[in-house]
Amino acid sequence: MQLKNLFFALFIFLGFSCSTPKIFTPDSFEGKMLTFGSEGGFAGTTAENYIFENGQLYSFESKNGNLIEQGRIDQSIVNQIFDTYETFGIGDLQLNDPGNLSYFIKMKTADGEKMIKWGGMNAETPPIVKQYFKNLGQIARKYKNVTQ
Repeated sequence: MQLKNLFFALFIFLGFSCSTPKIFTPDSFEGKMLTFGSEGGFAGTTAENYIFENGQLYSFESKNGNLIEQGRIDQSIVNQIFDTYETFGIGDLQLNDPGNLSYFIKMKTADGEKMIKWGGMNAETPPIVKQYFKNLGQIARKYKNVTQ
């Protein structure tokens, strides 16, 4: 009888210690979240990628209306993404120059949301912004689920 109780206690302990990580959506996540993508063009569509500070990656395309969880980015890369955003002052830039096809980077924190947008012909887009955006796209493609 004692052995049966021991196995039961062990089973309960293992059940609580092997919980899966909590999955959030862009609407429910309350931590830092970086969103980047494009909007407009001939079809007027939006394509967005969401990177959460916990490493979750989502994508959304307005043409099919699907929000897809792509997987998890390695935490060291996520830390680099958020650190680079701060180090290069991307959130401090005053850039709001939308065009027919616009690109954007948005950071949501507890303090609010900051967004830069470019693609128009009225403002010069800093090279660091273009490079950062390109790097974000490469990271998103690398971690995109291959089953999609």
